[in-house]
Amino acid sequence: MDKLILELLEEADREIIKVAQNKLSQRLKDLYTYFLRPKTGGLLRILNLDLHYEDGFRNYLIAKDEQGRENKYLDMTGGYGANLLGHKNPVIINTLINAANNLAPSHTQASLRKVSSLLGREISSMLEEEAKAGPWITTFSNSGTEAVEAAIKICLKRQQERKEKLAIQNTFQRNFIKKYIKNLDEAGRAQLKIFVMNFAKDMIKDPDLSLEVINEMLYQYNEHILSRPIKLAALKGSYHGKTLGSLDLTHNEGFKAPFGLKSNTVFLDLENIEDETKKCHRDFFFLDPSGGHLNIVKQPLNDIAGIFIEPIQGEGGIVEVDPKLLTRVREICDEQDILMVSDEIQSGLYRMGKLAALSDHNIAADIYTFSKGLGGGVAKIAATVCLQDKYPIDFGYLHTSTFAEDDISSSVALKVLEILKRDKDNFHKVDLIGELKKLQSKYPHLVKEVRGKGYMAAIEFSREGAARCHEFMIFDQIGFLGYFYASAILNNEKIRTTPSLSNGRTLRLQPSLFFAETEMKQLVDGLENFLKALDKADMNYFFSHIYPGEELKKPTIYPPDVYSHENTGRPMAVFFCHMITPDHARTLVTSHAKISDPVLRKKLSKVSDILDFSLLHREVLKKEDGEEVDLVFMAHPITSEELVKMVKSGRSDEMVDKLQRGIDFVKDLGATTVGLGQFTSIISLNGLKLDNRGLNLTTGNAYTTAMTVKAAIKAAKDKEIDFKKSNIACVGMAGNIVSVTASLISDHAQKMTFIYHTDLKDSLKYQLTLKRFFKDVLKSDKDSPFNKSVKEIASRVSPEKEFLNFVNELVKEEVLYLSKDTKALQQCEVVLTGASAPKPFITADDLAKNALVVDIGVPPNVNKKSLSSRKDILYIQGGLAKLPLVDGEVQAIKTSAFPLKPGTSYACLGETIVLTMAGKSNVQNIGELSKEMVQNIEEIAESVGFDLAEYKQEDSL
Repeated sequence: MDKLILELLEEADREIIKVAQNKLSQRLKDLYTYFLRPKTGGLLRILNLDLHYEDGFRNYLIAKDEQGRENKYLDMTGGYGANLLGHKNPVIINTLINAANNLAPSHTQASLRKVSSLLGREISSMLEEEAKAGPWITTFSNSGTEAVEAAIKICLKRQQERKEKLAIQNTFQRNFIKKYIKNLDEAGRAQLKIFVMNFAKDMIKDPDLSLEVINEMLYQYNEHILSRPIKLAALKGSYHGKTLGSLDLTHNEGFKAPFGLKSNTVFLDLENIEDETKKCHRDFFFLDPSGGHLNIVKQPLNDIAGIFIEPIQGEGGIVEVDPKLLTRVREICDEQDILMVSDEIQSGLYRMGKLAALSDHNIAADIYTFSKGLGGGVAKIAATVCLQDKYPIDFGYLHTSTFAEDDISSSVALKVLEILKRDKDNFHKVDLIGELKKLQSKYPHLVKEVRGKGYMAAIEFSREGAARCHEFMIFDQIGFLGYFYASAILNNEKIRTTPSLSNGRTLRLQPSLFFAETEMKQLVDGLENFLKALDKADMNYFFSHIYPGEELKKPTIYPPDVYSHENTGRPMAVFFCHMITPDHARTLVTSHAKISDPVLRKKLSKVSDILDFSLLHREVLKKEDGEEVDLVFMAHPITSEELVKMVKSGRSDEMVDKLQRGIDFVKDLGATTVGLGQFTSIISLNGLKLDNRGLNLTTGNAYTTAMTVKAAIKAAKDKEIDFKKSNIACVGMAGNIVSVTASLISDHAQKMTFIYHTDLKDSLKYQLTLKRFFKDVLKSDKDSPFNKSVKEIASRVSPEKEFLNFVNELVKEEVLYLSKDTKALQQCEVVLTGASAPKPFITADDLAKNALVVDIGVPPNVNKKSLSSRKDILYIQGGLAKLPLVDGEVQAIKTSAFPLKPGTSYACLGETIVLTMAGKSNVQNIGELSKEMVQNIEEIAESVGFDLAEYKQEDSL
């Protein structure tokens, strides 16, 4: 019995420990997301990439699952190249321990640093042997981006020194020549002038200028050349780091735009570097009196101080730069006295087979940057290595760092170089690129390209693999497809990969130099499993780890043109929308149809933070004459509920930023009109917070209002209600849309009732709204009984000077009724309601017998459940627009996001299509609505064959 009790207690202890471990793991995830990287932590959690690696060795990492079991992951990321010698290399670890225990104190700046001196000598020696140039001076720092910063400063310092010397020379020459030409006789002056004019004919046009003036002109010209700002150049596709200087050299503007930075770097085309360097070339002129006579001499001076290259562009997608281009860079640098800088932070240290990857092309740079693997995976160290004869002598005095040259990191780096020198012939036994290309040949429709060299490889997946279902495309559109794929590979194959920062469909592979055949087999087998699942669009493979325990269905597969990014040159209408509810999301992401509501709500809430608007659907519509226009839907997975929370928490501008990025995206796609659907209009203050970028921009409110009025008139006719003999109520009359709708309805009314929660005399907003309303009535050419009464009373009482008295006269003569109580609706045959209220506030008891109710509130103002017992009431929610017929044929909008009947469109969407079909440009139907806007869009709509299709009796999505 005691033994059984002990066993039960041990089992209980194990369960307690397991629960504690799970809580600790979850707590760690929360801490990382909350205190370090909110968006990154959120992304990792959503995709189940949020593992805590507790241990590692060689090319493997160890993490525990929720049951406390250890899992081994093949790490093909390799610390983005930092784990050159594998995780926790025992030789490196021992070196680190010994250095910490036995070496001199680290922070002894302004003294002779023994270990870093030895390291500098070793780097110079190895580079001299390989590059056949040297000696080299090394500046140490702590990271790759700092190494690039040091290289930038060397280039700038050297160029500044050259300019200072030329400035002195320019001053000396001007003063010397002044004296020289004073001693010339007339014949000598004439001869010198002819020579100067012939040499500088493009600069000096006037033959009557004196030699003194010409001398001053040359001086001023040179001063202008010397005053030009110093520039740096880099290759297109480059990535050099994220501190400000390094970021400026990085080609991808997406890294700079969030900080409002504009690049000053000259980016050289990979195909032709000549043009941009020529633009920066100038000649420095001076008169040389040596040899007893004057000569004009020109010296090239390029604004570019340094050209930065990566032999293989890492973050650009592992793109090997053409050796011919690298050779030409070297030639231009020699011709123009520009420094050539080779960024070897990812490609160096034998990852490609040589200490510097540039050496593979028999080219030597003037400056090299090394980092990442130099620290052996445990130390933070970087090196900027400059040819001694190009090194500014006082640079080491001007550029310093608290933590550079420390003995610990220098000791580790020395040991790394020792291992690399000793074992360099034993690396690269596995043909990583070759094996990946074999895999590509088996799945050419899924793998677009395999790139790289040595142990720096990339697999770029084709767009076609993702352009089949919305589940994949939502990640592809925002550049996160690589993370999505990496998530599936990690959780299914236990292989860790990462995408390239500048190429969302590319996975990078950078194992250690000790990569083995068995690991290669594991990688190939795992990738093949992944590609098979991708080929079948196996949702369980891609989502089961994200939704554990939930059932996943087959996705809806669409033809590729539904997600096409082609700019067809046709007019394009683009409609921005979002998910209304989780059920709405399920209609789009059909594989999630069985996922429980709480789980889906939580996931949508998390994913909406990191995702942007993406292309949901694309199709072609036709005008009445058969001319084609493109219709594109851009969607965001956020629900209406989450959008309301965002507004209440003061975060609405986050969504505005996403909308603006979406507009920029569709402009490049060829958009002509952008429509703001659902809450995207509300959250952008009816579009006023957005830059239309020269496109038509509309909230859709104008045509929605037009169709609401037409629908109300049609419904009234169907119900045998005569507008011109009716009392028409407008609820929420201080609102812009309701008041404009009332202006249009007044053209058909006998009497009107306005309901608002505040008395007119106490609300300035209400008064201003009614003033605009009556201006519209007085301008109207419609002779409804209501309009006639208003005009007659206005002839006696001025609406402008005696507004409240004017309104009181209307009330007194029973033309107008004002109330705060919805019970007043019992006297109205027609009710129009569109108040901003969080929940329904009008019930069936408030309504007259046989009433028509037009509810345009969002959410609806009428409690529809209460209407179930009132069959006498006709309840509608505006009107659907009718698409134009083409040769008598009915068109249809086919996206599952909006279940529309053939031949119909939501009116707000219709406005977007109408402006596109009509060929309008730079129309901005945004901000406050007016009666003129509604009438104008209705006229345009009729000109392209749009009209009312039917009144709507259900909620719009």
